[in-house]
Amino acid sequence: MSDHIERETAEHWVRDDLERVCWIFGHSEDTAAWVADTFAPLASQILARQVQTEIGHMEAAA
Repeated sequence: MSDHIERETAEHWVRDDLERVCWIFGHSEDTAAWVADTFAPLASQILARQVQTEIGHMEAAA
């Protein structure tokens, strides 16, 4: 799987999760879509960096 496809997949998952959280808290579908569109790219990048950092720590400790 290419890096580009992996990033798009991660962003898609984050987008879905953000929409679900908005719906759980009672926000409209429009608001949920706006939140997902606005924050999914950044949130998926932050998550990917955090995962890479944690893997690096685990490998260094091993």
